[in-house]
Amino acid sequence: MFTLHIDPHLGRMALGAVLPTTIRAWRRKLLDGGTPEPQAVKAYALLRAVFNTAIREDEIIRQNPCRIPGYDRYHTPERPAATVAQVFALAGAMPSRFRALIVTAALSGLRWGEWPRCDLDLEAGIVRVARKLAVLNGRVEFGPPKSAAGVRVMALPAAAVNALTEHMAEFVGVSPESLVFTGSKGQLLR
Repeated sequence: MFTLHIDPHLGRMALGAVLPTTIRAWRRKLLDGGTPEPQAVKAYALLRAVFNTAIREDEIIRQNPCRIPGYDRYHTPERPAATVAQVFALAGAMPSRFRALIVTAALSGLRWGEWPRCDLDLEAGIVRVARKLAVLNGRVEFGPPKSAAGVRVMALPAAAVNALTEHMAEFVGVSPESLVFTGSKGQLLR
């Protein structure tokens, strides 16, 4: 963040020479140059932290030039959500291997790589989410969720249970570690 968004524009300036007007011009240059607003907000937050350190710990400057209201937030537009009818229409248009994936993801909010067969209990209508599938250095591997809150048990709606029951019978191996959703050759989805 610093190397890409801050240093090229402000890195040669003395801390005391940076004013709120400098910060406004810097931010405008970032946004006009194609930097997405969330990245500009993160760069601003980092720069503000640098200046706070210069004030509190090092006593290099007396006031932080990063005190511009609104620069530390960005507006995230609400994403449109599909209706239930649209979800089922999309699922119906997909190859049969992916229909349950569409229905389950849309109705539960679960990611396809969060659970193998052993974590799914269709009789109880639940899925235990105890791990996530991640791509690390080009390898795909299971690991723990990002936080303790990521480990959870989720109830599945009846429509997802029905779709998964059909899917499991046709596409999922009998091993407890078999992934519920795979590609046509049985490999991980990417």
